Amino acid sequence: MTENIRILIVDDEEEVCISLSKLLETKGFSVVYSFDTVHLASIIERNQIEVVLLDVNMPEKDGINVLQEIHLHFPLMPVIMISGFASVNNVLKTMRLGAINFYEKPIDIPSLVNEINTLIAAKRKKHNFVAEKNVITRNKEVIHLLDLVNKYAVTDAPVVIMGETGTGKEVFADLFHRLSRRSAKPFIKINCAAIPDTLLESELFGYEKGAFTGAMDQKKGKLELANQGTVFLDEIGDMSLNTQAKILRVLEEKQFMRVGGLKNIQIDCRIIAATNKNLKNLIERKDFREDLFYRLSVITLELPPLRERREDIIPLAQYFTKVFSDMYGKNIENLSDAVVAGMLRHDWPGNIRELRNFVERAVIFTDSDTLEIDNCATLYSKRVDFENKQVNPRRLSREVIREALLQSDWNKIKAAQLLGISRTTLYNKIEEYSIEP
Repeated sequence: MTENIRILIVDDEEEVCISLSKLLETKGFSVVYSFDTVHLASIIERNQIEVVLLDVNMPEKDGINVLQEIHLHFPLMPVIMISGFASVNNVLKTMRLGAINFYEKPIDIPSLVNEINTLIAAKRKKHNFVAEKNVITRNKEVIHLLDLVNKYAVTDAPVVIMGETGTGKEVFADLFHRLSRRSAKPFIKINCAAIPDTLLESELFGYEKGAFTGAMDQKKGKLELANQGTVFLDEIGDMSLNTQAKILRVLEEKQFMRVGGLKNIQIDCRIIAATNKNLKNLIERKDFREDLFYRLSVITLELPPLRERREDIIPLAQYFTKVFSDMYGKNIENLSDAVVAGMLRHDWPGNIRELRNFVERAVIFTDSDTLEIDNCATLYSKRVDFENKQVNPRRLSREVIREALLQSDWNKIKAAQLLGISRTTLYNKIEEYSIEP
């Protein structure tokens, strides 16, 4: 099992590096060691490192800061801390920041070897596809759900993904598509809650010329555009019973008619649905068809809220810090202890989306290389008060538009209302500044 496992030892003591390298090499590992804490990212990439052994106490840079930097660049990298002077405070701090374990020198080599083998076996068996798809998790329940995605993505069975707002339902739907045999074909998303019911049917099924006032030409719907691919019906719990009946027909007969049409159109696509509502409660209230629920829920996933996967909060925050630091041309490498403690205390009712938005705002207001509590404590007081602020459409900056989108959870209709501008103006500005979620 140890063959070809690549380990990096980071320690300022040459004797420790050499002796530990020799011991691990006798166990079959491939070992690299470094005293350099500045260029670790390139060392890890160049040597395709799978596990890092990191000393806590080093003269140039504190090992705890180095741990954070490693996880900024490689959120899923297993890091095991080593030290000749282990304190309870250091152990707790490094474990809280995502270290796998803490070994005191002299190191118990058999225990270390066993732990590394276990880590890599799990990573190679389960996590490789997760890392490639940018899913950041150490939570056993989420890893189990990802295993189900990996197992059932190759089928064409319909899927229902349930979970609170912001838990990552669209990410999982996208994973199902990318790991399926349909991955080279379209992945079409439609938010059933964002489109009025009078328009949803024509969006899904398309319409014929003259089907209604304003239908000057024939238009293909989302289902037809997704032929041989995947359709993602987000917030399906908001769909009307009439439209639900037509989706049921698509599932059962693989065909539909455009609005105003007389001819059946054959369709071959996988349907993935998501909701933040309790569909069984909706069924009891006669607001959701029971037959559609059972037809859709061949595969069912329920994503846990972020408050139930607290071990993922800091790795996710570190990942988002890296993403937004790069986006805004900053060099933020660390989260302060106070920020970490505050993040772990917060319940994150908006889940991953709330954490992502929080980190983005914090990065915008940070001028140093560390996210400090001052940046975060005053974060919401620095939000633009759009209700009491006159906004000149000609002088809308990229930051103001992005802030309005963040405050409205990327609902463009609400963002336009906050800014007091038309949706057309907002769309033009988004395109002008190339703003993306």
